[in-house]
Amino acid sequence: FGSRPQGGRTIVPSSAPGSLTPQLADCFQGMASKKLFVGSLPDGIQESLISQEFGKYGQIEDIFVKQGCEATRQWAFVTFARPDDAQRAKDATDRLLQFP
Repeated sequence: FGSRPQGGRTIVPSSAPGSLTPQLADCFQGMASKKLFVGSLPDGIQESLISQEFGKYGQIEDIFVKQGCEATRQWAFVTFARPDDAQRAKDATDRLLQFP
């Protein structure tokens, strides 16, 4: 799902080329542009903190935080109500947003 930058978060639209296998990409057809992959999150991050940060860019429909990740490998999906909100969030936060 993209590179892991030093000191920044990796925000990748889940429809990014090569980010999903063809079978998985088909499953996300029609909703992929509303969903962002957020990588390099701090261990134990709370869903409420992700919601607070990404909610600035539009209505969030769902947040999925992967549980049981290796240390320093925490990630999440943030799904927005509208594709343009997801794009605005990506543009504003990609490799810039820092969580404590």
